[in-house]
Parts: sequence; C-alpha cells; structure tokens
Amino acid sequence: SGGGGGCVGFRASLERAVGTAKSEAEVINSTSSWFGVQQERYGALRVFPRNLHDKAYNEIGWFGCAFVVPSGGELKKEGESIRVSGATTVDVIVSGATLFQRERDARGSPFNSSLHEDRNIPSSRCHAALHAALKLGFDAVRSEHQKDYSELYNRTSLTLDTKSDGRHRLECEQLLTTPERVARFTRPCLHPPGSEHAHQAVNGTGPYPDTHLQQLLFNHGKYLLIAASRKGTQPANLVGIWAEGLVSPWSGDYHININLQMMYWAAEALNLHETTEPLTPWMKTLSKSGENAAQCLYGAPGWVAHGYTDLWMNARPLGDSKWALCVTCGAWVALHLWDSYRYSRDGVFLRRDVLPVLAGSVEFFIAYLEPVGPSGTLVTGPSHSPENSFTWNSKNFHLTMGTALDTAVVHDVFSAFIDGCADSGCLDWSSPWNGHRDCVLARCNLAKMANQTRARLPNAGFPSVDTEGYIDEFYRGTPGMERHVIPDFGHRHFSPLFALHPGDQIQRHASPQLAEAASKVLQRKLAHGGGHTGWSAAWAGALHARLG
Repeated sequence: SGGGGGCVGFRASLERAVGTAKSEAEVINSTSSWFGVQQERYGALRVFPRNLHDKAYNEIGWFGCAFVVPSGGELKKEGESIRVSGATTVDVIVSGATLFQRERDARGSPFNSSLHEDRNIPSSRCHAALHAALKLGFDAVRSEHQKDYSELYNRTSLTLDTKSDGRHRLECEQLLTTPERVARFTRPCLHPPGSEHAHQAVNGTGPYPDTHLQQLLFNHGKYLLIAASRKGTQPANLVGIWAEGLVSPWSGDYHININLQMMYWAAEALNLHETTEPLTPWMKTLSKSGENAAQCLYGAPGWVAHGYTDLWMNARPLGDSKWALCVTCGAWVALHLWDSYRYSRDGVFLRRDVLPVLAGSVEFFIAYLEPVGPSGTLVTGPSHSPENSFTWNSKNFHLTMGTALDTAVVHDVFSAFIDGCADSGCLDWSSPWNGHRDCVLARCNLAKMANQTRARLPNAGFPSVDTEGYIDEFYRGTPGMERHVIPDFGHRHFSPLFALHPGDQIQRHASPQLAEAASKVLQRKLAHGGGHTGWSAAWAGALHARLG
C-alpha cells in the first residue's frame, strides 16, 4: 500500500521470463462476474503457463494473480498491464498457487507427493486468496498478520547492555540505515557534527558499539522463522519462503547437511515450538521415501536420506557424491524431533512420531555399519564430511570411512532412541504402555542392539584427537588414512565439530581435553578464512558460545 496525496502512479504487470507463460490484465468493475468481488473499480492481473491444461510430465502447474486497488486517480488497462495515475493510495494484493499436494493417510500423516488432477485448482485457489484479502481490506489484513505473529514473537526478547547513556542507540537508529549500521558494526554510529562524540565517531574510536543491531538481527530472525514455517506448511528451506527472481537459489531444495537444521536450532529454546511442526510430517514422509533408498542402494532395512532432498522427498544422493553422499544427513534432521520431545515431554508424540522415525534410522545403521581393524570398530562408509576433501598419496579424495560427523550423528541417534525408549515406558514390563499399539510403532526391541552397536563406534562414538591435538575430521583407523592431509583448513563446514554444536558430547567442564581440541580446530579454520559465509559464520558463533 502506498500513499502520496494524489501523486501515486505506476504500471503493474505479472510476468514470467523463464519458460512459456501467458499474462493477462483487466480492469474490473463491481458488476464483473470474473471474481465476484464487490469493489468499485480495480485492476486484475494474472500469469500462468500456456500449457495450463497440459498434463505433460514434470509440469507442476501454477497460477499467479494480483489485484491493483487504487483510491482515487485513474486506472486503465495497457496491453497486459495495469496503469495507475493520480491515486492517493494503492493496495496491491498478490497471490499464487500450484497443483502440488501432499497426500495423507488415515491418521493425517503425509505419505506421498502428487499433483491435483484438476488443472483449474491453482486458478481457483489464487483467486480465492485475493477475494478474501480484498474483502478484509489492507488494514484488517495487516492487523490480522500482526496479531498472528505477535503471539509467538512476544514470547521472548533480547536486551544487550551498552555503555552508552541511551542517546547512542537513537543516533544509530535515526541517522543510519540498517546496511550502514551493518557496515559500521564494530564502530560507533555517526554523531551529529559538533557533538561531543563527533571526533571519536569519525576516527572510529568511540566507546559505543551498536549492540542494538544484534537485537534487531535476533528479532528479524524470529520473525522470518515464524513467517516461513507454521503448521500446514513445508519446512523452511535455505531461503525460507522468499526468493529473489523466478528461480530460487539452489532450486529451492533442502540442504540437510547443515542448512535445514540450522533454520530450527533456536526454535525450541525460544519457545517457538509451533514453527517446528512442519518438520514432523516432513520427516515422516522423508523416512518413508528413505526406506526405498536403504533397500535399493544398500540392501539394508530401515531408512536413509542423504545430503539434499526436495519437495518430492528424494532420499537418494542427488548429484555428485562429493556433494551428496552424506549417509547421516537424514538422521541428523531426525534428531530435531527428539529435541522437540525434550522440550515438550509429550509422551504420545514420543511414541507415535519420534521413536518410529528414530527406530528406522537405528535399524539402517545397525545393518550398514562396517567393522574395521582387529577390534571390529564399526564405521560408516563410503561417505563424506560434507563438501570437504582430503589428500592421500598426493591425490584428492572426498569419500572415506567413518568421518567425525557420521560417528557423532550415529552416536546421538542411538542415544536418543535408547533414552526415548526408556522414557516411553515401552521397555518396562510393568508399564501400562508396554504392549500398547504405540509401543509397537516405537520398536524399542531395537534398543539393546543399538546400545551394543554404539559401544563399537570409533572411540565409543566420541571425537578422536590427532597427535597435534586437533579433532580428527576423517577417521585414521583404516589402512593408509593415518597419513591423510586436509588441504583446506578454512573449509566453510564445521562438520568435525558437530559433537560440540549442535551436539553436546563436548562440554568444556565435563570434557576439557575435547573442548581444547575443538577450540584448536575452530581457531585454525577461522585463521584460514573459515566462517566467511553467513550460515558458516553463524555456526562459528554458536561454537564459540559453547566454548565460553
């Protein structure tokens, strides 16, 4: 919505530059039968594939639509556009829909992805959303949105102390844009000429860092997660629900070698459980797809998912093995269900949703792990440490056996399953839950084998430290690997430090030697340029926090 005392004017259209699409525009009067919306006069735009009614393979089917609703001024159609001139205010309402649907079983759990047969559904849904918004009006829609997110948003707040007297904060917020504040983050804000702090500000020596910018970032992150991930939606991916342009970065898929997990790291701690609700049906569906991957690729029971997946829940490795062959990445996401239980202590959720998913992962790794060495240590492989490599005999490799990430994730999955079974009552013969249908789903009969298998992981599942005091990223217990070298000390992934964060095996008071080894890895990575991307910097910050 925009205002300007009768000076608002622009041309609006809906277009799609990629692929074949058709755009349309029309000026609608209150008597129009196209939408049946009672509005004096407004513009209507729509864009859709030229083959909207073609059932060609891989055509999802989509429809975009918009209303342009001016107050005053002139409104007219110009080709496939709407021209507004001389308006006082203009509301632009935009919506979109596709043919995609997630089918559900009798209990309401998603089990398959498909397309609606009725190719007119996107158009109907798109128009229905516009109709509802137009009926309410801009102020009511905004108020409804504010009420919706505020209920979650206001549960937490962050206040960071500053040495200033409060005036500095106002100067930062009133005189500088947010990008300017980011650029000057470690320095004081610009002070008005002639003020007592002006000289210090110019020379960057003032005493007042912009701590309130950190508070703004905290609040912004909360808002984005609340807006992107709620019950009935898909989980938030790398870009949430926003993408600049027509093709989403990384094709809008799910990177489950760090990015999806990171989106939800703070959710439960901030009492935003509602934002995690899409993860449960999503994870249950992925595990169903993962059963096929486990059987077809590894001849194993249970389920497995690799480094990337998408809306269709592909669980096989998607792409080159150096990017995709992470056998524990699906299990890593499954641990978020366990975290949700640890906060909610909901026994029904544990037995019906968490334990069945964990049980399938446990079953897979019991069959998949390979014994090596004279003691029969169990390791994963072939697998990789996400996107990183090592050299051996002057050659570069990505795949190996028993990476630090794999060992830590398998340890945590086994531990979560064992602890969950103990909490569920399904292992206690005197418990009223024993023998209940929910305990059949939980499959806690695997707990004993999980415990035995966990004990045979490298170093019993805890990180190993090399002779120089660093945590090993790649297992040295297989022939030849004792001489491997990591060529990129500053690699952006902090995978070998999973046991420090988001895991909790490494604790600076309980395991000071491991904490010191983790700190050495972190400092070496940062000294060699690690943490240079946004998500990598966030992970580095979390690791620093764990180390105190």
